[in-house]
Amino acid sequence: MSQCQVLLVDDEKEFLDTLSKRLRQRKLDVLCTDGGRKALEIVADQDIDVVILDIRMPDLNGLDTLKAIKEVKPSVEVIILTGIDDADLAIEAIENGAFDHLVKPANIEELTDLIAFIRQK
Repeated sequence: MSQCQVLLVDDEKEFLDTLSKRLRQRKLDVLCTDGGRKALEIVADQDIDVVILDIRMPDLNGLDTLKAIKEVKPSVEVIILTGIDDADLAIEAIENGAFDHLVKPANIEELTDLIAFIRQK
């Protein structure tokens, strides 16, 4: 999976640091940002394959960010990774183009398996 460019979007710095380190250990190229608006700039300017996106963020929530990503670059896959365990939210995210919805703390193997599956499509 070394050719996969992943963008992590979460307003919790410690979470970003930990998850990005774990993904890099698995040979993924990882960029990080702490908000939806910055994520949209990165997606527009760079070749991002997968976005791992939180829902609750101060500047632009995850669902609005997801919708905007899909408008700008529909081919970018988005995995929602949030602390909110809500079936209605998961359904709404999938209906708006999310590839999947995981609840924190997600199993790193499950997450990397999802990324690998996306890359193989």
